[in-house]
Amino acid sequence: MIMPDLEEIVQEADILTKERLSLIEARLAEDGRVVAAKLATELAVSVDTIRRDLRELASEGRCRRVYGGALPAAPRPGNHQQRLTYMIERKQRLAEVATSIIRAGMTIYVDAGTTNLAIVKALPADMPLTLITNAPAIAAFVLDRPACRLILLGGTVDLVTGAAVGAVAMRDAATLIPDVAIIGTCGFDIEAGLTAQTLDEAELKRLVCRQARLVAAALTDDKLTTSAPYRVLSAQECQYLILEATAPAELVSSVRSLGVEVLLADAMPDTPEKNHD
Repeated sequence: MIMPDLEEIVQEADILTKERLSLIEARLAEDGRVVAAKLATELAVSVDTIRRDLRELASEGRCRRVYGGALPAAPRPGNHQQRLTYMIERKQRLAEVATSIIRAGMTIYVDAGTTNLAIVKALPADMPLTLITNAPAIAAFVLDRPACRLILLGGTVDLVTGAAVGAVAMRDAATLIPDVAIIGTCGFDIEAGLTAQTLDEAELKRLVCRQARLVAAALTDDKLTTSAPYRVLSAQECQYLILEATAPAELVSSVRSLGVEVLLADAMPDTPEKNHD
């Protein structure tokens, strides 16, 4: 009897693992999530095997593990300056809709982020506001708007996010009660909620959201049904979500069923708008 070569067995096992990992990534891209138990049944392997696969993918930043399965990892498209050049028109369309929830005389907190910078730019130049931000780029833009009272949170500025974070920013934010907090988010999913890439970011965002009367977030489609490592809010704790016209209809319906008001931006030229009725 010829015994199989150990090296060949290992190689075959590696090939099977790579095939499963590729299939899992494909399912994440297609369905927006995977359920470990369902995959295990489909592939005729144990749930523990699928969990190991998900751990491997997560360790490489190729997915984000959640209870019972995984979501696609939230996009990380570069530092603040690089993100200024991404999806400019799409962010402008979100910004135009987001301004509808802001009224003259309000105190608003605008979190760091290039979509949020677009929102500030879309506000009427003569609108009287108190604007609080942890983003030097947003503060610099508002300097040319004398009708706006500006409060800039202090602290160490993260050059990737363009945000002041840490103990000083937390201390400054603790005294503020904004009418509206416009929160930047790295990923959003019905189950995972709004998420952030770093612990310091998430802590500051949570603090501001707890104190604000209303919370809003504007997201491009690439952030939907994805998750970053740290939760900011559950989906139902956000009063407004501003999404693109091409956002998945099922997601929009699910968010609305939680009592969250979803505002949809105008469709891009030559882009069919999905039916969200």
